[in-house]
Amino acid sequence: MRASWGTVIGPGMVWGLAVSGHELIQVVLPVHAAAFGVTLPVVGFLLSINKIIRVIGYGWIVALGRRIGPRGLMLVAASVAAVSTFVYAWCDGWPALTVARLAWGLGFAALNLGTLMYAMSIVENAGTRVGLTRALGAIGPALVLGLGSAAVGWLGPRDVFVVVGLFMALAIPLAWTLPPLSVAEEPAGRRRLSQPTVLDLFYFVVGFSIDGLFVMTVALMFLDRYSVETAVLSGGLLLGVRYVAAILVSPFGGWLGDRFGAWRLQILFGLLFAAGFGITAFGLPVLGGVVIVTARAVLAVLGNLVIAQRGDGGSMVALSRLATWTDMGGAAGPMLVGLLIPVLGLPPLYAAGAVLLTLAVAILAWRGR
Repeated sequence: MRASWGTVIGPGMVWGLAVSGHELIQVVLPVHAAAFGVTLPVVGFLLSINKIIRVIGYGWIVALGRRIGPRGLMLVAASVAAVSTFVYAWCDGWPALTVARLAWGLGFAALNLGTLMYAMSIVENAGTRVGLTRALGAIGPALVLGLGSAAVGWLGPRDVFVVVGLFMALAIPLAWTLPPLSVAEEPAGRRRLSQPTVLDLFYFVVGFSIDGLFVMTVALMFLDRYSVETAVLSGGLLLGVRYVAAILVSPFGGWLGDRFGAWRLQILFGLLFAAGFGITAFGLPVLGGVVIVTARAVLAVLGNLVIAQRGDGGSMVALSRLATWTDMGGAAGPMLVGLLIPVLGLPPLYAAGAVLLTLAVAILAWRGR
């Protein structure tokens, strides 16, 4: 039980609490941009800047992790997450929000590496443990996206983040309970951002698609059909399904990866991911969204499991490298999509996303490992 708490349960609970505010702001900000004193193109920038700083700062977080360990990273992440969420409630305008998003970006990098280091600290069945950690970590965001989106109409788009921030602050004492974990020394010459591999490029496209296209537009898809409040609630519930999917399928996906190999499963779920964008482009956003979030939940486990099955699961550098390329796609996506929405509209953008993902999967299958 002690090992389960230290490698799966505790890190998963800290993760779930700490990411809740970030998930809700992605739904609320595009629809209520004026309430935060920003425009839609600025929203794209704000939803990207946290990933841009991660691209730059993962090396800093790796260095910090070597000094303070994974438990220290989790403590830092939990504290930064709560503070940045209170900024959403009490400050407006792009300067304050940019600072909050930058801080959260580095906090997420610490959270991501910390949870993966705990889950992969035991090599055997690492995929199952990563899947269980992601499943536990999905409970908090699922609750906040469902209840928080509904509460926006009652509390308002700003004050709702006071309540969410207090909920997230519970992650700080939980992080104190995690056991210390040593970090293996790595050769100084290993670099995180060398020439990208086919795996890096695939997850770049995945990050671009999920964070740039789907998350950025999930509430906007319903705005033409429903009121603003209903659109926010519908978008929040659909993003909440993303975490329900993580709860239900992440452990199963990790187990499948342990048993049959993570690389080949990426091809299957990559095609399913692309199909979800195609379905959405044909005017079925709920069905397409469910397919998208289900496939993405499994891919989130499989990418890290590929690293573990290559014998590199204990490497902070190897884990941060994959996260960096995923974040590069996630950072580029919202800024580009924010500019293209007024020009093209949503259905053509989703059709283009389906084509791009299909090509990425084909290259992944053709080039092999």
